[in-house]
Amino acid sequence: MEYINFKELEKLLDLSEDELKQNYKRLVEEKATYFWNPNKGGKHIIVSDNGDYLGASSSISFDKLLEEYKNGRRNGKINESVFTNYAGMNSEEIKELIVRKISLLNNKIDGNIDEQEKLNEGYLLWNCKMILRNIYMSCDKLVNKFSEELTSDEREYYSKKSEAIKNAEKNCNSIEDIKKVFDLIK
Repeated sequence: MEYINFKELEKLLDLSEDELKQNYKRLVEEKATYFWNPNKGGKHIIVSDNGDYLGASSSISFDKLLEEYKNGRRNGKINESVFTNYAGMNSEEIKELIVRKISLLNNKIDGNIDEQEKLNEGYLLWNCKMILRNIYMSCDKLVNKFSEELTSDEREYYSKKSEAIKNAEKNCNSIEDIKKVFDLIK
Protein backbone atom coordinates (compact mmCIF):
# COMPACT_ATOMS: atom_id res chain seq x y z
CA MET A 1 0.00 0.00 0.00
CA GLU A 2 3.01 2.26 0.26
CA TYR A 3 2.85 3.05 -3.48
CA ILE A 4 -0.81 3.97 -3.57
CA ASN A 5 -1.79 7.57 -4.21
CA PHE A 6 -4.56 7.87 -1.63
CA LYS A 7 -5.73 11.27 -2.88
CA GLU A 8 -6.55 9.74 -6.28
CA LEU A 9 -8.16 6.75 -4.60
CA GLU A 10 -10.36 9.03 -2.48
CA LYS A 11 -11.56 10.75 -5.67
CA LEU A 12 -12.19 7.47 -7.46
CA LEU A 13 -14.28 5.99 -4.67
CA ASP A 14 -15.90 9.16 -3.33
CA LEU A 15 -14.55 8.45 0.15
CA SER A 16 -12.61 10.38 2.75
CA GLU A 17 -9.25 9.17 3.98
CA ASP A 18 -10.87 7.87 7.18
CA GLU A 19 -13.49 5.98 5.19
CA LEU A 20 -10.76 4.41 3.02
CA LYS A 21 -9.05 3.14 6.15
CA GLN A 22 -12.27 1.44 7.21
CA ASN A 23 -13.09 -0.09 3.83
CA TYR A 24 -10.14 -2.09 2.60
CA LYS A 25 -8.79 -5.61 2.65
CA ARG A 26 -5.29 -6.79 1.84
CA LEU A 27 -5.13 -9.44 -0.92
CA VAL A 28 -1.83 -11.09 0.01
CA GLU A 29 -1.67 -13.63 -2.83
CA GLU A 30 -2.34 -10.94 -5.44
CA LYS A 31 0.05 -8.45 -3.82
CA ALA A 32 -2.80 -5.96 -3.96
CA THR A 33 -5.34 -4.17 -1.80
CA TYR A 34 -9.10 -4.15 -2.26
CA PHE A 35 -10.98 -0.92 -1.47
CA TRP A 36 -14.72 -0.33 -1.60
CA ASN A 37 -17.32 2.34 -1.12
CA PRO A 38 -20.00 0.76 1.09
CA ASN A 39 -22.73 3.15 -0.07
CA LYS A 40 -25.44 2.02 -2.47
CA GLY A 41 -24.16 2.46 -5.99
CA GLY A 42 -20.60 2.75 -4.70
CA LYS A 43 -17.54 1.60 -6.56
CA HIS A 44 -14.84 -0.87 -5.64
CA ILE A 45 -11.28 -1.27 -6.77
CA ILE A 46 -8.30 -3.60 -6.53
CA VAL A 47 -4.95 -1.79 -6.52
CA SER A 48 -1.72 -3.74 -6.99
CA ASP A 49 1.38 -2.84 -5.03
CA ASN A 50 2.82 -1.29 -8.20
CA GLY A 51 -0.23 0.96 -8.67
CA ASP A 52 -2.10 -0.93 -11.43
CA TYR A 53 -5.79 -1.04 -10.69
CA LEU A 54 -9.06 -2.54 -11.76
CA GLY A 55 -12.26 -0.89 -10.63
CA ALA A 56 -15.94 -1.42 -11.19
CA SER A 57 -19.33 -0.30 -10.03
CA SER A 58 -21.12 -2.17 -7.26
CA SER A 59 -23.10 -4.08 -9.90
CA ILE A 60 -19.99 -6.25 -10.34
CA SER A 61 -19.40 -8.69 -7.48
CA PHE A 62 -16.11 -8.81 -5.63
CA ASP A 63 -15.58 -12.37 -6.91
CA LYS A 64 -16.00 -11.24 -10.53
CA LEU A 65 -13.73 -8.24 -9.99
CA LEU A 66 -11.08 -10.46 -8.44
CA GLU A 67 -11.39 -13.01 -11.24
CA GLU A 68 -10.92 -10.30 -13.88
CA TYR A 69 -8.01 -8.84 -11.92
CA LYS A 70 -6.32 -12.26 -11.78
CA ASN A 71 -6.87 -12.54 -15.55
CA GLY A 72 -4.81 -9.38 -16.02
CA ARG A 73 -7.51 -6.80 -16.71
CA ARG A 74 -6.66 -3.26 -15.60
CA ASN A 75 -8.22 0.19 -15.93
CA GLY A 76 -4.92 1.98 -15.53
CA LYS A 77 -2.33 2.94 -12.97
CA ILE A 78 -3.47 4.72 -9.82
CA ASN A 79 -0.15 6.49 -9.33
CA GLU A 80 -0.55 8.15 -12.69
CA SER A 81 -3.32 10.63 -12.17
CA VAL A 82 -6.65 9.17 -13.16
CA PHE A 83 -7.75 12.72 -13.63
CA THR A 84 -6.38 15.26 -16.02
CA ASN A 85 -3.36 17.22 -14.90
CA TYR A 86 -4.21 20.83 -15.67
CA ALA A 87 -0.75 22.21 -14.93
CA GLY A 88 0.30 24.50 -17.74
CA MET A 89 -3.07 24.33 -19.53
CA ASN A 90 -4.69 27.58 -20.57
CA SER A 91 -8.43 28.24 -20.78
CA GLU A 92 -8.67 27.31 -24.47
CA GLU A 93 -6.93 24.00 -23.88
CA ILE A 94 -9.33 23.17 -21.04
CA LYS A 95 -12.30 24.08 -23.22
CA GLU A 96 -10.99 21.74 -25.93
CA LEU A 97 -10.44 19.03 -23.31
CA ILE A 98 -14.10 19.33 -22.26
CA VAL A 99 -15.21 18.97 -25.88
CA ARG A 100 -13.01 15.86 -26.29
CA LYS A 101 -14.31 14.27 -23.07
CA ILE A 102 -17.93 14.90 -24.09
CA SER A 103 -17.17 13.37 -27.50
CA LEU A 104 -15.54 10.34 -25.83
CA LEU A 105 -18.58 9.85 -23.61
CA ASN A 106 -20.87 10.18 -26.63
CA ASN A 107 -18.86 7.50 -28.45
CA LYS A 108 -19.17 5.11 -25.52
CA ILE A 109 -22.91 5.73 -25.25
CA ASP A 110 -23.22 5.09 -29.01
CA GLY A 111 -21.53 1.71 -28.59
CA ASN A 112 -17.97 2.54 -29.63
CA ILE A 113 -16.43 0.59 -26.76
CA ASP A 114 -13.43 -1.65 -26.24
CA GLU A 115 -13.51 -5.41 -25.74
CA GLN A 116 -13.43 -5.20 -21.97
CA GLU A 117 -16.41 -2.83 -21.95
CA LYS A 118 -18.29 -5.12 -24.37
CA LEU A 119 -17.76 -8.09 -22.09
CA ASN A 120 -18.90 -6.38 -18.94
CA GLU A 121 -21.26 -3.43 -18.60
CA GLY A 122 -19.85 -2.70 -15.13
CA TYR A 123 -16.52 -1.70 -16.64
CA LEU A 124 -18.26 0.47 -19.20
CA LEU A 125 -20.26 2.13 -16.42
CA TRP A 126 -17.09 2.75 -14.40
CA ASN A 127 -15.32 4.32 -17.38
CA CYS A 128 -18.32 6.52 -18.21
CA LYS A 129 -18.49 7.71 -14.60
CA MET A 130 -14.80 8.62 -14.71
CA ILE A 131 -15.31 10.56 -17.94
CA LEU A 132 -18.22 12.44 -16.35
CA ARG A 133 -16.05 13.25 -13.37
CA ASN A 134 -13.29 14.53 -15.65
CA ILE A 135 -15.80 16.77 -17.42
CA TYR A 136 -17.07 18.39 -14.25
CA MET A 137 -13.57 18.78 -12.83
CA SER A 138 -12.48 20.45 -16.08
CA CYS A 139 -15.49 22.77 -15.97
CA ASP A 140 -14.75 23.65 -12.34
CA LYS A 141 -11.10 24.33 -13.12
CA LEU A 142 -12.07 26.54 -16.03
CA VAL A 143 -14.58 28.57 -14.00
CA ASN A 144 -12.41 28.84 -10.88
CA LYS A 145 -9.01 29.48 -12.43
CA PHE A 146 -9.92 31.36 -15.60
CA SER A 147 -13.09 33.16 -14.53
CA GLU A 148 -11.79 36.55 -15.66
CA GLU A 149 -11.12 35.22 -19.17
CA LEU A 150 -14.65 33.86 -19.57
CA THR A 151 -17.74 35.77 -20.54
CA SER A 152 -20.63 35.62 -18.11
CA ASP A 153 -22.41 33.29 -20.54
CA GLU A 154 -19.40 30.96 -20.60
CA ARG A 155 -19.15 30.94 -16.80
CA GLU A 156 -22.83 30.06 -16.58
CA TYR A 157 -22.51 27.41 -19.32
CA TYR A 158 -19.59 25.57 -17.67
CA SER A 159 -21.02 25.97 -14.17
CA LYS A 160 -24.31 24.41 -15.30
CA LYS A 161 -22.49 21.45 -16.88
CA SER A 162 -20.55 20.86 -13.70
CA GLU A 163 -23.61 21.14 -11.45
CA ALA A 164 -25.69 18.85 -13.66
CA ILE A 165 -23.05 16.13 -13.42
CA LYS A 166 -22.46 16.56 -9.70
CA ASN A 167 -26.19 16.45 -8.96
CA ALA A 168 -26.70 13.29 -11.00
CA GLU A 169 -23.43 11.46 -10.36
CA LYS A 170 -24.49 9.53 -7.24
CA ASN A 171 -27.55 8.22 -9.09
CA CYS A 172 -25.64 6.92 -12.12
CA ASN A 173 -26.12 3.21 -11.62
CA SER A 174 -26.62 2.18 -15.23
CA ILE A 175 -25.72 3.20 -18.75
CA GLU A 176 -29.27 4.55 -19.09
CA ASP A 177 -28.52 6.88 -16.16
CA ILE A 178 -25.32 7.98 -17.90
CA LYS A 179 -27.33 8.73 -21.06
CA LYS A 180 -29.67 10.96 -19.06
CA VAL A 181 -26.74 12.94 -17.68
CA PHE A 182 -25.19 13.14 -21.11
CA ASP A 183 -28.43 14.62 -22.47
CA LEU A 184 -28.11 17.38 -19.84
CA ILE A 185 -24.55 18.31 -20.79
CA LYS A 186 -24.22 17.78 -24.54
